[in-house]
Amino acid sequence: MAQDFTQPQAVSQNLLDETGQAYVERDFDRFAACFLLPQHVATFDGTHELRTVDDLRVMFDRMLGFLAQKGATHLDRRCVQAEFQGPDVVRAIHETRFMAGDEVIETAFPAFSILKRIDGNWQVSFSQYAVDQDHARALGTFDAAPVPNSGETL
Repeated sequence: MAQDFTQPQAVSQNLLDETGQAYVERDFDRFAACFLLPQHVATFDGTHELRTVDDLRVMFDRMLGFLAQKGATHLDRRCVQAEFQGPDVVRAIHETRFMAGDEVIETAFPAFSILKRIDGNWQVSFSQYAVDQDHARALGTFDAAPVPNSGETL
């Protein structure tokens, strides 16, 4: 079903809610539907290219393990800024907190994403996270081989 959002913040928040709920439900198909492939995931420690659904699955499973290790029951994610860069591209910044019930177990960290509308559906095409090395390992960016600049950075 095509997604018709008039506000860029709504585009971003919808994807944050969908991917966050996919982690809670351990629903990889729901998660995968939110991402374009190939794409780059970047942290301070490097950039990882996700080329296939299998690559995305590895990241999803690593993140589930990382969240379990932290004791997180869910993610509190909020779009803090978003803007259209044309009718089919949104650049957005969001914050994520790891939660255990109502308790914050990891303070907010920022992320930048590029979201694209393809065939009427919004999906994440690029992400850049300001996270520690353990989180970077879960995302596959720690010690990642260099990736040529995709032109999708700030």
